[in-house]
Amino acid sequence: MRTVAPWIALLCLVGAVGCTQTDDGEVIEPSMEASVPPPRDAGSARSDDAGATDRDVGSSDVVAASDAGTIVPLDDLGGSRDGGVTRDDSGLPRVGLMSGGDICGNGLDDDLDGFVDQDCACEPGTSQPCYPGRADQAGGTRCQWGTMRCAPGGTWMACTGAGSPEIEQCNGVDDNCDGRVDEECSCPTEGATRSCYAGPTGTPGVGPCLGGTQTCARDTFGELTWGECAGMIVPSFETCNGVDDDCDGVVDEDCRCRLGELRSCYPGPEGTAGRGSCFAGTQRCVDRMSGGSDWSVCQQYTAPSAETCNGADDDCDGVVDEDCPCSAGETRPCFDGPPATTAIGQCRAGAMSCVDGRWGACVGQTLPSPELCNLVDDNCDGRVDEGCLCPSGQTMVYRQRNLPVAAMCGVQMGDGWAMMDDACEARRCPDGQVYVEGPMRFAGCVAPPPTCRPEQFPNYLPTRGWVCEAGCQMVIRFGGVFGTEAVCAAWPDQIECRPTCFRHFRPEVHAWDCASRCAGGAAGVLFAGLRLCLPCPNPPGVRIQSGD
Repeated sequence: MRTVAPWIALLCLVGAVGCTQTDDGEVIEPSMEASVPPPRDAGSARSDDAGATDRDVGSSDVVAASDAGTIVPLDDLGGSRDGGVTRDDSGLPRVGLMSGGDICGNGLDDDLDGFVDQDCACEPGTSQPCYPGRADQAGGTRCQWGTMRCAPGGTWMACTGAGSPEIEQCNGVDDNCDGRVDEECSCPTEGATRSCYAGPTGTPGVGPCLGGTQTCARDTFGELTWGECAGMIVPSFETCNGVDDDCDGVVDEDCRCRLGELRSCYPGPEGTAGRGSCFAGTQRCVDRMSGGSDWSVCQQYTAPSAETCNGADDDCDGVVDEDCPCSAGETRPCFDGPPATTAIGQCRAGAMSCVDGRWGACVGQTLPSPELCNLVDDNCDGRVDEGCLCPSGQTMVYRQRNLPVAAMCGVQMGDGWAMMDDACEARRCPDGQVYVEGPMRFAGCVAPPPTCRPEQFPNYLPTRGWVCEAGCQMVIRFGGVFGTEAVCAAWPDQIECRPTCFRHFRPEVHAWDCASRCAGGAAGVLFAGLRLCLPCPNPPGVRIQSGD
């Protein structure tokens, strides 16, 4: 460790790097750290303004730069070291709120005490990536992520298998895990280049990860040193997008569901859902901070409660206000559904009468029911035919995980089926177009490449290396949640698709099959391993092949 130069001290004060101070005020630079947080995007380098400290400094001595530029202890910047676990609406630990000084769910040792996510709740048997050192070092060449598992008691066990930084060597890799390769290392000839990589060993060329190139150039002092590693892509957290973000050779591991999906849930006693005041709720598939996806906690459900003589079946046993006394001939309104649904949509309260000193059954009430495509608010949520109304010429498409399932209009899928809201799409396409299902990762429309005339292809989608090939152009119209709902695509202008055409629509990307057509005016689509024949007008100039 050495006293820094004046220009380094200035960087310390403005917060560009993290520093420590001696008792006499001398500023000391960190020996092996710079400020680069764990990556969140596969296409960009890691960057942040987190402070840095020497590895030998205790957690209570950690310092950071305040907004005013004064170097102050991290403990003085706020944040409880013993706060409880706070969760967001999805039931997952809320980002930025601390438990024991750690931010729950990010797999990092935020308070630098050698423990990751201590006192944070977890689901027994699950695991997550972890790194017990500085957050800005995690994922570096020597600082590979470890793994931590959730103990039967619902708390995280120790992080195992994680790496640690080493002193930087002039060897073409990021030894000290600061996101830079061979910083301040001299090079022989101005303009010379070499390969470089700051990610974990074994990840270049896997998934989107790529090595970069360094160029020998003169620094501000006129010395020849290696520059930035240009073009490098390092691993990021897995985000359930059909891409191997963490470059481990596996796509979307730990993705238990497709982001945005909904499913029915009910944590109450078996047999009580749908009886009296008890109704099932919903779970939504949400992104996990540590990578992957999972179902949120069950929301908006009603479980049994104590009977309160209020004209409702609170305990969901099929009897309203049992053991509640009344006077002969007395009547009162009643409703066995959720109170918030009374007089909403089709729901109406009934009436109950006193018989032999006890309240009788609730007569004449209309309770919520599953939504049907009947122009009625069946489930009494204030919306009519949400997610299931298919006007003339349309059909509803449901999806359970990756498998699309066509449903008849007016039919609601049963509990346990994951579905997307607003899933009605046109069954018949405009002239010259075909009804298809597309992969979710091709979501959105962007400007066409220069070789495609914008007036001819206004919505062309060239992502993932798509090109506008002569005779094989397609128009993509995005309409809804891609991968769950349909898009319409223009037929190719060839009589048959040549093998060289549509090379980006191949089974291995779970997209369209342009090699065959179904008989009867239908288009053959190969999706997720299934060959589907979907009705569509026979476009002019295209010969429909007999097929499977």
